[in-house]
Amino acid sequence: MSDYPKVEPARIRLFIGLPLAESVRNRLNKAVLDLKKDMKDLDIRWVPWRNYHITLVFLGSLTAGDIPIIETIMAETVRDMPAFKVEIKNIRGFPNPNKPKLLVAEVSVNESLRDLQKRLTATLIRAAYEVEDHKFRPHITVARLKKPVKFTLPPEQGQSPLNNPVDLIHLYQSDTQPGGAVYTILRTSALN
Repeated sequence: MSDYPKVEPARIRLFIGLPLAESVRNRLNKAVLDLKKDMKDLDIRWVPWRNYHITLVFLGSLTAGDIPIIETIMAETVRDMPAFKVEIKNIRGFPNPNKPKLLVAEVSVNESLRDLQKRLTATLIRAAYEVEDHKFRPHITVARLKKPVKFTLPPEQGQSPLNNPVDLIHLYQSDTQPGGAVYTILRTSALN
């Protein structure tokens, strides 16, 4: 037995998500900038536009040794999946619109998106990863409320839904910084 203490591998927070096309991110950011003006008196932490994404599976705290395994799972999951699009709709309160904790852009769930998320979740569970297997409610978080408050969002300005291509999935690392979370793309898998 060694007299040296056992060193545990560093833990990193990981999730698998969908990126937004630059044009979609820009239009969403414009809508958020308008909201910021209307909601400047509320205690809200706005998410930087570069962090906009759609989470498919939150993996939690893992080690760097898990990254190649998850990369293989991602590649195998999307290997035979054709690219598709998702529709991004209005910004609303989430999870309860009457007393929200978040402001999110809604994402319509179509069969392709539901299938992708279910396949990833099932494969990760089979590989002994602990992931939440709950009702999938895709969204793009644009702001976090410091405490849930009741308020009314300004009326929509007649913006049409945005169509975002889904041709890539990313493995992201989430680092908590004093100014908020920083997301780094570690691995990418492409749909056909």
